[in-house]
Amino acid sequence: MLREISKQGRLTDVTCAISGRTFADDVCAGGLSEAEDFLAEKASVCVQTDQGDYACDGAQKIDVLCVGGQHGIAIEAKLGESLMLGDQFRKRFCAPCEASLHQNRRLRGSMIAVLERSFHDDVPKCSKIMCRVGDRTVTLGLGWWLVVRRSVLALWMKRQDVPVSPQFARVVEFESLMALYGRDRFDALVREVVGEKSFAREWRLGAG
Repeated sequence: MLREISKQGRLTDVTCAISGRTFADDVCAGGLSEAEDFLAEKASVCVQTDQGDYACDGAQKIDVLCVGGQHGIAIEAKLGESLMLGDQFRKRFCAPCEASLHQNRRLRGSMIAVLERSFHDDVPKCSKIMCRVGDRTVTLGLGWWLVVRRSVLALWMKRQDVPVSPQFARVVEFESLMALYGRDRFDALVREVVGEKSFAREWRLGAG
């Protein structure tokens, strides 16, 4: 979906609901010559510190990595509507990563905590975060994007309790991405992948 939005030249319309910053802004600031591609669940992560590199759990991949040259932007999607209040979200996804007991340097924790640079005291100071996709290595920009449902974001805003850092995170409504992509095209995509007849209608997407 993001690949198609990018092809349409509409990354300037992908906007953080908190700061107003656009995805195109981060492409420029992050050192990407352009948004070359969007890679789903292919990028593993390595945290570089002044005492050596720490790998994340081997099973963990970034949901979507936007790549351009030697740089990248991470995108995480949390599309559930339950257990998503601020405190619940922080408990589930933002607890500081800890050094694993494995002999090799590894981190235990969620990908969102890594992107938030949330590390326990036993982890040396992070200098930068690298991603590997096959033989390609890219440096992650400081800004990362979180995709949530409109209802979840509305609750966060109403309670003035957005659980991710405005320093690093940009929050965008899933519904706004679907609207940019096109409701009918989105339904066709979902039918192709999971066989649902009208996912957009059932989720009340594209309205209001």
